[in-house]
Amino acid sequence: MVIWQRRTMNAAPILMRVARALRESRSYNGLRNRASYVDLNGERLLVAALSDIIASKRAANRPRDRAVIDVLSATLAQKKTEAN
Repeated sequence: MVIWQRRTMNAAPILMRVARALRESRSYNGLRNRASYVDLNGERLLVAALSDIIASKRAANRPRDRAVIDVLSATLAQKKTEAN
C-alpha cells in the first residue's frame, strides 16, 4: 500500500484510513513517523513502513491480502537481515 502526497495535497485523510484499518494500538502519528518519503519521477511519495502494510493486510484478512502476506513477511525479514 502506497500512501502518497502531492505537493498540493494533504496525506492526512489517506493515512487516517490506513491507521483505522490496522485495528491495533498504533496511532496515526506512529504510522506517519514510520513511513518514509521516496521520489518517483519527481513526485514525493509517502510510503507506509512494510511492517505497517503487513499489519493492515492481516487486519483486513481478505483473500487478496492473505495471498501476499508471506511474500511481504519474507521481504521484511530479508531487509532486517541486510540491515544487520
